Amino acid sequence: MDYFAGNWRGVGKQGTYQYTGRETAEWDLHHTILTHRNEFFGANFANTLLMVRMLDPGDQATIRENQFASWGVTRTAQYDVIPYGEWFQLVGTCTQIGKNGTRRTINVVTVHDQNHYTFAVVPMQDAPGTPLRESYSREGVAPYEMSADQTGEYLQAAIDFFESHPEADHTKLVDLKGSHSRWLLQQKRYLESVEVLESLQKALTDQTSIDENAIEKTTDAILSVCRDCAYNACMDTETPEEDLRVALNLARKASELSPEDPRIWLQAFVHYRLADHQAA
Repeated sequence: MDYFAGNWRGVGKQGTYQYTGRETAEWDLHHTILTHRNEFFGANFANTLLMVRMLDPGDQATIRENQFASWGVTRTAQYDVIPYGEWFQLVGTCTQIGKNGTRRTINVVTVHDQNHYTFAVVPMQDAPGTPLRESYSREGVAPYEMSADQTGEYLQAAIDFFESHPEADHTKLVDLKGSHSRWLLQQKRYLESVEVLESLQKALTDQTSIDENAIEKTTDAILSVCRDCAYNACMDTETPEEDLRVALNLARKASELSPEDPRIWLQAFVHYRLADHQAA
């Protein structure tokens, strides 16, 4: 955790919100607790976040974190420290409690070099909210380029690590893949989102102890992605034919997974948009 001590400058984006920020992180007298103070400034807001981190006394590869935000939420997170190239990532789950209820996210801190790290937050598969990404640079150092959203890459790196360690808790993979699919859906990368969910479904089915509830939730998520793709593609009058054919395949997949669902009309809708009136 020594890496994060010091003064940082940041930029962030969540949906249509863009903001800048500054962070100061200091050790306590015993070099046990690292306290962060973050201040964020947007077009019409200014907020403060206080964050406390310490290594888990029973597991030095795990970091525990508590956050207190001026906008009225508290958060509790727990991170695994895993390798990322020559540096490392903090990958974990976070639970937020506020006036709008409770929501859970996957948080990924990715360290790029001595002076730059990024922070990505993606809601869990069935949680509300919009992905967030922030980039931090040590004070006095040129900022890290954040023009492209690399959240998917950071999530995939974490997935690859846990898949290469079969002894790891499989629920971490379930959460990571669910959030990765959620992020891909947000980017309108529907086919990739479905592929991630199908790989998750296979992993769940291959478990010695099968979690029927998790499999059912994953099937529902696949259905949701397929329907969203078909409907959104049809409603956008500028969707190219190639994308409409992808939408048609996903509408068919949805009808196969749930043949009694009345939304089978989605297939007819796509056929209509393709000017295939007979099939419609």
